[in-house]
Amino acid sequence: MKQPSIPKQTLCIASAAAAVAAAITLSALSVSAYHRCGKKGAYLPGDFHQHTLYTDGRDPFFEVMASNPAYGLDWWTNSEHGGRRNRDGEGVSWLDTDKYPVKPILGDNPEAGNMYRWQSLRDYVYPDIQETRAMYPDKIVISGLEWNVPGHEHCSTAFYQYDNTATGISEFEFRFDRGNPDTSRVGEASLLEGFDFLSKTNATK
Repeated sequence: MKQPSIPKQTLCIASAAAAVAAAITLSALSVSAYHRCGKKGAYLPGDFHQHTLYTDGRDPFFEVMASNPAYGLDWWTNSEHGGRRNRDGEGVSWLDTDKYPVKPILGDNPEAGNMYRWQSLRDYVYPDIQETRAMYPDKIVISGLEWNVPGHEHCSTAFYQYDNTATGISEFEFRFDRGNPDTSRVGEASLLEGFDFLSKTNATK
């Protein structure tokens, strides 16, 4: 059965978030929404590019999250590399049977110990982001990805879904990240309007 399509406004916000990445060279986000309410705008200090032990960062996920308000940030994005990694946000191997008695890795070649980022973004990072939002209800915490762009370098992107899941960014990473060779989801029904089924669109040429 085909899953419901993500509303067009969700994709618009996702695209807008990607555009924001290019616009915040001063690490500040202009809040134009205030103008629509008849109020003056404001600048909110933030950070659109953060890595943790989920990928190639040096600190655990929640330590990085806690450092943001300590530095006076009003918003931040967990935007780590796409592709695949061998550890969770605490630096624990996905193959550690004490923490993961049931093997958690989906996708091609799970015995290698690398979880594809489409899965960790959806099943592990996003629940951590939800927990972070609950810890800091006056802050904006965004689900993001440092996209390995086919034929190019990197691009910070972000998705916001109205259904409070990370299935959109998960599909985006699977389909478009050049660092992700996994083919296990090819043929699945797509969540995105205009696409019937998942396929790989991450060739570098």
